[in-house]
Amino acid sequence: MRERKSAGYSLIELLIVVGIIALVGAFALAQLKPKSDAEQVASAVSRRIQERRSAAMKLSPQMAQTTISYYLPPVVIDFADLTTTRSLLLPETVEIDCSHTPQATCVTPPATDGGVGVWTYQYQGQALNLPSGWRVAASQSDLSPIPGLRLGELTTAVGFDRQGRPDPRPSQDSLSETGTIESPFWAIYLTNGTEARAIAIHSTGFVEPLRYDAGQWTGYGGRLIP
Repeated sequence: MRERKSAGYSLIELLIVVGIIALVGAFALAQLKPKSDAEQVASAVSRRIQERRSAAMKLSPQMAQTTISYYLPPVVIDFADLTTTRSLLLPETVEIDCSHTPQATCVTPPATDGGVGVWTYQYQGQALNLPSGWRVAASQSDLSPIPGLRLGELTTAVGFDRQGRPDPRPSQDSLSETGTIESPFWAIYLTNGTEARAIAIHSTGFVEPLRYDAGQWTGYGGRLIP
């Protein structure tokens, strides 16, 4: 006679299933948990900067499709003028002569050879809406009493070139006392007077959100920022 095998799951299998369910549940709760004002404002500013950087890189190949090449100035996002924080409306190709397509991002050619033309940018979507009590620091005194980053040069606006790099760049790299090269970066500071966040735009175009907590600035993975 054959021995019957018992049906059902073993204890180990049940524990594995319960563990997976617990992990999925914890992840779902973390996603549903409302973000603090500090997290919301840092996330919104970081996302809009990254969108503008992508737009600058997309405009360059579109411009190359025109019959004449025009120099593309840095594509800027300025948090002192929140209307510029809306998404940039990009056409399929860059139009020459804005009178033909007034609703599209376009360039008006210079009147004479070697002259300066005018770029007209069109926006879409909603401008950044800061949580109550929060502001973009326009100066170091506006950030006080929270200290600024030693290498983070305060700004409210940043422009990107066609490679997605900041243009202009902050002051030149310097040699530290330890002999290492230190690279300054643009920093957009956000504060409500007691808390602070900063969005660092590094020389490569990498955008990194930073947080101020317990008297120290930290970046990804708890990396301490001088």
